[in-house]
Amino acid sequence: MEHVWSLRNKAAHGGGKPNADEVGRGKGVIGEVRCGFLRIYAPTPYSAVFLLHAPAPAPIKIGFGAVRCGLVWCGVGAVLRDWRGKLVFAFALRVDTNFPLQAEAKALRQTASIVISHNIPLVCLESDCKVCIDGILNPSVDVPWTIGTLMNEIKAIVQSIPSTSFSWVPRKANMAAHTFAQWASTNRFLGFVNESSTPPCFV
Repeated sequence: MEHVWSLRNKAAHGGGKPNADEVGRGKGVIGEVRCGFLRIYAPTPYSAVFLLHAPAPAPIKIGFGAVRCGLVWCGVGAVLRDWRGKLVFAFALRVDTNFPLQAEAKALRQTASIVISHNIPLVCLESDCKVCIDGILNPSVDVPWTIGTLMNEIKAIVQSIPSTSFSWVPRKANMAAHTFAQWASTNRFLGFVNESSTPPCFV
């Protein structure tokens, strides 16, 4: 693992990407290196880059987001990955609003509910919606009135899952959730998928 992170740090700080010989010296950690530098380009109209952050203390990460698809509704997607970046499962649904911020808040509420219903321990919820994440992490922050009620509901849900953490990430680091939400909305898919039934957007 030390070898892997030394290669990662070298690349991150301008030392250049590791070549095949350097990676090979890791003796069996090639898979770890691939997870650390993962960039998957899906050969579909919904092509996107899936980026992973450095591993957090939580073994499960859930990236979630919403995309505007109709005149009165938005699509929501969430992607659960383990610490290696491997897909655990993903789910998609529709929410009755065409206001993006409300859709993001509803995505957060639904994702938190999924954490409870599936009894997922030590999970980190990631979103590129800073308003929602700040509203959870800092109770003194005033959120827009359009999501005030939703945020109160979310805070009540969060109290029952104290082991859950929340993190804001840039949009480019949350593209898996947005790409899945877009694919699901375009293909009229609602529900869950797992590793054995991944849609084309995850290829």
